[in-house]
Amino acid sequence: MAEHEQRSAFASAAASLVNAAGLENAASLENAANPVDVKIIMTSVYMRISFKRYTQRKIASLIKIPLHISKSSSYVDLNPILGPLDRTAGSRHDGRGQTMNGVNSMLSWQIGNVRITQVVELVTATVGAHILPDATPERMAEIPWIGPFVDDANRPILSMHSLIVESRGQTIMVDTCIGNDKVRHYPKWHLMQSDFLHRLSQAGYQTDDIDTVLCTHLHVDHVGWNTRLQNDKWVPTFMNAEYLFAEPEFNFWRAEEQSYGPVFEDSVQPVFDAGKAVLVQPNHQVTDEVWFEPTPGHTPGHVSIHIQSRGEEAVITGDLAHHPCQIAHRDWRCTADHDAQQAYASRDRFVRTYADRPVLIIGTHFAGPTAGRIVTDGNTFRLDYS
Repeated sequence: MAEHEQRSAFASAAASLVNAAGLENAASLENAANPVDVKIIMTSVYMRISFKRYTQRKIASLIKIPLHISKSSSYVDLNPILGPLDRTAGSRHDGRGQTMNGVNSMLSWQIGNVRITQVVELVTATVGAHILPDATPERMAEIPWIGPFVDDANRPILSMHSLIVESRGQTIMVDTCIGNDKVRHYPKWHLMQSDFLHRLSQAGYQTDDIDTVLCTHLHVDHVGWNTRLQNDKWVPTFMNAEYLFAEPEFNFWRAEEQSYGPVFEDSVQPVFDAGKAVLVQPNHQVTDEVWFEPTPGHTPGHVSIHIQSRGEEAVITGDLAHHPCQIAHRDWRCTADHDAQQAYASRDRFVRTYADRPVLIIGTHFAGPTAGRIVTDGNTFRLDYS
């Protein structure tokens, strides 16, 4: 078969799968110039939209790149599919989450005048089984809508990402992931080297652009990029930023060791030493559009982040729920919870408060679509990400 015929057959096969799934990218696939273009388009489709599992497997097989978690991979490396991103050109924002420049490496939402952008550090299916022991493959398979949030073995997928919130002229970063060069007892995070700051730049933000850093709590995977190593010293990554910490959270971890390593010492204390930290109350108002919402239990001073603008609302969960399965099963515990009963009470109250309301719930560890609205589902609830 001639090369151009191979390219055409490749694109047509991909387009037929997309058509079968009822998706909108088929026409651009038919016109794709080469298999690389097809891979980029299909990667965008794969990462953004919930497919039937059969179609997922067919697409993954067709494009032959590791788009989802497999038993042999610890996280999805997005770097091979990330092209230069323009934050404005070709972007659309309608509150449901949109791609940037046609490549869905990052998601963005518009809540009134507030823009929220996701910057992913890594995605993993190896941690979920340890921190959510109730979320077994057998039990996950019983949740009919859970497809975009599990791998082919029905293991929960978790995303480690920051969320950039633009409000009233402030650029606010919510949580700072795991970070580089940190000594950690978990091997996959030990002295990690990721391209997170490069991805932040691709999203259109430089480290000096960040005005405020909010940490929903002070666990290892939420404070890592608070600091970076320069000349063998930990210094604040975002030198122009004010770092806001809930005072009960800070006071607890100042006297408590984390099992993952010297997290407070390398990712929190240096911020205070540099004069960049401010202790606030768990209901602190950042702007008139953004404020802390106390959701204790996972940690003593845990907060979620509430956004409200021009009649629209969103809430960034923090670790109130690590995975959407905990919306359906609020009693599924997390082994990292400081107070499991209080964590359950906060999660149950949160789900019941926001169910069947037009409030976008953005999961700090939710993979795939990442966000949706909580709706009643029989005698329980589900995340509607359509």
